Amino acid sequence: MGRDAAAAGSPRGLTAGVGAARWALASGLALQLAAGAASADEAQASAQIAALPPRGAAVAAFVPSGWVIAQHLEADLDQDKTHDAVLVLLQDERTAGDRQRALVVLLQRAEGFVLGGRNFGLLPFLDGAGVKGGDGAPELKVDRGVLIVEQFGGSREFYGSTSRFRWNRARGCFELIGEDTSSGDSLDHSVSSTSCNLITRRCETTVMSAKFDSEGNEIPTRTTVTRYRLPKQPLPTLEKPDFVSK
Repeated sequence: MGRDAAAAGSPRGLTAGVGAARWALASGLALQLAAGAASADEAQASAQIAALPPRGAAVAAFVPSGWVIAQHLEADLDQDKTHDAVLVLLQDERTAGDRQRALVVLLQRAEGFVLGGRNFGLLPFLDGAGVKGGDGAPELKVDRGVLIVEQFGGSREFYGSTSRFRWNRARGCFELIGEDTSSGDSLDHSVSSTSCNLITRRCETTVMSAKFDSEGNEIPTRTTVTRYRLPKQPLPTLEKPDFVSK
């Protein structure tokens, strides 16, 4: 139950959800100790990503000990006509604990690369995205300098998300400029989706009610659309992509 239950939530909640599920399932001291060890392991992984160097001669300089490059995308992200790098780092084979992921963006300079941004928590750990999420690897794209991170997962209850990040030269960071999320129930076919443009602060949420009742009989569906504006706030960054939704 632990992994599927966590995977049914948003991608950012996967790690925390799994930790909570471990504690909820603990029926004795041994399981509690195991949960504590897992939390410590996750904290150590987070600390390794937080300690990445500000610059390096090559991409390898930004891969901590015990991690490997699982995905590598090259594109011009800061509009200087050079190839920057987007990395998905994955902890190497291990005997215990979940293999965590991290997202790292590097900007190419004459002397090598500088750290443009990093995130620990946006991506699920290996095999932590439920039955529908495969091994949990995200899909990465770059469109006109915008880094697009797509994720999907869950089991009966599923989620999807698309996050868009753009380099802000003045702030010296990647900002979250848009996010689309969706969730639903594979059994009753109910679906909820939200699309937010963080630059205009406009959002739209569409909710489609269940198509089938608990006995599998088809029932009339109802679709509602709600539009609203986000409160004024600085654009979130790759390091802290959460924002006030209403």
